[in-house]
Amino acid sequence: YWIPYLAQNGRIPDFKYAVMIDDDVPLPADLYIPHEQLRANPNIKAVHFPITATTPDGKPGMLVKMQDVEYKMAAVHKLFQAKMARSLSCHGAVSLWDREALDEVLYEHDTVFNGEDMYMGLTLLRKRDESTIISCAQTIVPTYAPDTWPVLFRQRVKSWDLTSHKKTFTYLWEVINPRSFCHGASLVLKPYFLQELLCILLDWLGAFLLCGLLFRDWLGLILMTLVFTALLYVQVFIFEVFVLRDRHDLRSGVIDFVLFPWYRLQSLLFRICALCQNLLVYSHQRKNVKIGVRERKIHDIPPIPPHPDVDWFTVWENDEQDARAQQ
Repeated sequence: YWIPYLAQNGRIPDFKYAVMIDDDVPLPADLYIPHEQLRANPNIKAVHFPITATTPDGKPGMLVKMQDVEYKMAAVHKLFQAKMARSLSCHGAVSLWDREALDEVLYEHDTVFNGEDMYMGLTLLRKRDESTIISCAQTIVPTYAPDTWPVLFRQRVKSWDLTSHKKTFTYLWEVINPRSFCHGASLVLKPYFLQELLCILLDWLGAFLLCGLLFRDWLGLILMTLVFTALLYVQVFIFEVFVLRDRHDLRSGVIDFVLFPWYRLQSLLFRICALCQNLLVYSHQRKNVKIGVRERKIHDIPPIPPHPDVDWFTVWENDEQDARAQQ
């Protein structure tokens, strides 16, 4: 849109890649860009970077430390996907994209805020070609995480966990789409879509199951909680001891290890609340129109200004003032 126009007029140098970041992400000075991989493989269209949770003052509390473990475990999943075929998507906090691929992806994007990063990766996957997303674990990018429970609740219930329920049929179609069975990366990523569908099903059953056990078999509820907690301890133990065996600088403390499974258990309540949020609020909203359709048919995207020297604060006001003067 605007940057290519400036490049055509010689106002800025042309460039092949663009870094997308949130406003709460301080880019590290030693951010590693895998230039050799990008030059050697033109099929690489995006780069995923692992993230770590922190605070602006650099003194994260226990809640932020719990999210830090969560972010690092999620990064391992992305790295595993990249080793097997390709990462499903980049993280929404920071990513690097080939600009041509980014144009194609954004034009097919439905502009829904919830899960916009996942939908970008899914749009690239739907091309069913050799396009790939790699994971660059050489650099871990910090991002400011919620440091209070109310902020964390709002982030998960109104955004992150809401994505699964808003995109339920998107996941389902990706599992049964006939074209996906003829594409290697799509086949490799199918277990992750099935996992999301299973989690959604458990969210629907979770509220009834918890209430039923609470009123009819509270001993069974306690036993089930202990079993799931034990499984979470096994999971975080494997992650800390085996996955991070060569990265001692990324390991968590003993208190973090003890508290993390209980932090994860309360996230189940977040998912149930997100289910209610989607059912009562967002399920009534119509699906957004894709950017490409808006540009080609609706024509509600502003045109490129006639010259590169533009004051964006007043560029649209002159036309309105001229129209008023003519009236």
